[in-house]
Amino acid sequence: MSYNSRFRRLTKGGLITSLLVASTLLVMSATLSSAHALALYSFTPTQQGLVKQDTLTTGDTSYWTFSGSAVLQGAPTTSSEDAQGLHLGIKAAVSGQWAGYYAVSPDTSAFLFHAVLTLPSTTISDTAPNAQFNTGLYVQTAPLPKINYVTCSGAVNFFGYYWGVWLASGNPNQATTITPLWFMWMNNQPLTRDCTIITNGNNLLKVYLDGTLVFSSTTMNLNIPPPFDSFLEVQTTSAAQMLSSTYTDYYATTSGTVTVASAPLSSRVTIEDTSGKVLASAQTDSNGNAVLNVEKLHMPLQGYIRSYGLDLLGGSVMTATTSSPVTIWGGDSYAATLGPSLSPGSTASAPTNAPSSSAGTSSGPLSADTVTPTAGQSLSSASATLPTQISPTASPDALGVTDVVTTTTIDRAGLVTQPSSVVDFPTLSL
Repeated sequence: MSYNSRFRRLTKGGLITSLLVASTLLVMSATLSSAHALALYSFTPTQQGLVKQDTLTTGDTSYWTFSGSAVLQGAPTTSSEDAQGLHLGIKAAVSGQWAGYYAVSPDTSAFLFHAVLTLPSTTISDTAPNAQFNTGLYVQTAPLPKINYVTCSGAVNFFGYYWGVWLASGNPNQATTITPLWFMWMNNQPLTRDCTIITNGNNLLKVYLDGTLVFSSTTMNLNIPPPFDSFLEVQTTSAAQMLSSTYTDYYATTSGTVTVASAPLSSRVTIEDTSGKVLASAQTDSNGNAVLNVEKLHMPLQGYIRSYGLDLLGGSVMTATTSSPVTIWGGDSYAATLGPSLSPGSTASAPTNAPSSSAGTSSGPLSADTVTPTAGQSLSSASATLPTQISPTASPDALGVTDVVTTTTIDRAGLVTQPSSVVDFPTLSL
């Protein structure tokens, strides 16, 4: 056999070998892209963010304490819980005199509070001057002997209804100053609203209605130091009829974010539902840590926590995952640990760094996001009386006067859509 023949045969053999290698790589790639792929790293929980969950539909109200100014005034009240929710009812003892009745939580370490509130109707039949009813979720300071709080609330009178966000401060017996932060008069709003309040009690306040951010500020002077008490409260000045509100789906968490530590470097971390839809995502920092914002989403989330990097061809490849769908709350923390996890619908690849147990996590509400939510409306454009009091009492031994007569300026920096004028509560005239 000549040298040239041997050379040509070797060249042909090398070509065949190359084709076989390429074919093997393609088969491996197809295998890794199949319905079940093996990720080299697993995400495991390291911290729980849930402080309290109460569907308010079980009939068990032992978590809550029921009281209010109505008790001292002898005003009629009702409370019950069934499959439709927690029902609080109230009727003023004297027409025009505010009476309140509430369910209050114990002191809590939470910074995010959520509940669904329902107004009884679009109007009330009482035509007496200043006859009104309101319902709200309140977050109030526990350590200070003051009625300092923020509320997401709705109210109704003879002419119509509205929803709003309010900040209040006061003394041990009453709120003396109310600051309206966001307001919308009717405008075909639903009578049932999903409300989320996030605050650190110092400078940060964010409020969502039905998953839409209506107020956000990180430069406030709230003077509502934690721990907080949360109130579900009804209030009225109407002595003509018993009015009630229904509450469901209460939960409180330590923050509105989920933190992931020690993920492969340069990864994109996602929370995905069981169908693979991405609910939240964030890029890892230089230490492999990521913070995913879930505050506007209804909790708990059900799904996977995963991370993705780039393969050699520039495509996306899964590097870590939870082994199965998990229940996710704001404030939860996860860390990547070495060990394969079967995950449907994703490819696998070796991560670009080793996990580190020293990575830090964050559990408190930190910063406000920039969004474009539904526009609000000026209070002064409403054609009917707005309540001059929205204030839960601080404790059963400090009940009594809860009327508020002072209104201060709007925190315009936090308004997602700024009202057109400074608020002045009008007087109802029939």
